[in-house]
Amino acid sequence: TAVPLTFVGQTQTGNADPTHAYLGNYCYMAARGEYDQESDALYFNYQRLGVLFRFMIPVKAGTYRSLTVRADDYIIVQYGTFNAIMTDQKIYDPVYSDSLTLEFSELSFESDATLVAFMILPPFDMASKQLTLELLSEDGVKHVSSVAGKSYVLGKTYNNAPSFTSSLSTDKIDGKGGSIELKVVASGT
Repeated sequence: TAVPLTFVGQTQTGNADPTHAYLGNYCYMAARGEYDQESDALYFNYQRLGVLFRFMIPVKAGTYRSLTVRADDYIIVQYGTFNAIMTDQKIYDPVYSDSLTLEFSELSFESDATLVAFMILPPFDMASKQLTLELLSEDGVKHVSSVAGKSYVLGKTYNNAPSFTSSLSTDKIDGKGGSIELKVVASGT
């Protein structure tokens, strides 16, 4: 009765098709059967046991390694179980974290483009809070964005088009002169 669920270890190869996601082992589904006496047939109504996120992220040319979704508190389920006998479609025995990461492979852009990423997360409530997104590029630069959180409901799809910025640190050169190495990174917009 305890079917194991995990949302950890999601990967995406290349840029996704904006209209379709290959979700692999993370798109858990459950079905309720309904018997139709007239046709003497049994019909199943499937529902996803997670929340599907589609991210449409404007990016500059470069290679990207990962996208992390982060909450302010440990409210994102990493692991749990689904009770196949119960009809509540709830995640039991949850192990919580404050983030989940989607790893990219072979994700490079020659010029400005739109990075399309799909990720399955468990349902969680971020109403009246901010959800932080961290896009990590191959050169180790972390691009950060915040989007208004909401209550993310089981079986629903959410579209996000965040605008990322990268912070620039500053150093001072004393009055005697000198030099510093400065790396300038443009925002993803």
